[in-house]
Amino acid sequence: MSVQGSTSGTGKNALTMMLLAARAMRAWVAPTMVSIPGSREAFDEDGQAHDPTINRRLHILGAEVARASAMFTAHWSVG
Repeated sequence: MSVQGSTSGTGKNALTMMLLAARAMRAWVAPTMVSIPGSREAFDEDGQAHDPTINRRLHILGAEVARASAMFTAHWSVG
């Protein structure tokens, strides 16, 4: 996930660079990537995104991370 204070369009560049760095370290990268331009104004007081598309993508990303966490835990658990 990438956030930025303005709407300059550097969010996609940040996502690309984070993706490349994570893969170089052999890290798992979630399939869904979310860029949030104008992050200071993107959320309400309850932490919900004003844009329903961003809110939906964040929920999808959270579900992907939760599924992967369960999968990794099951795979590497000592037992």
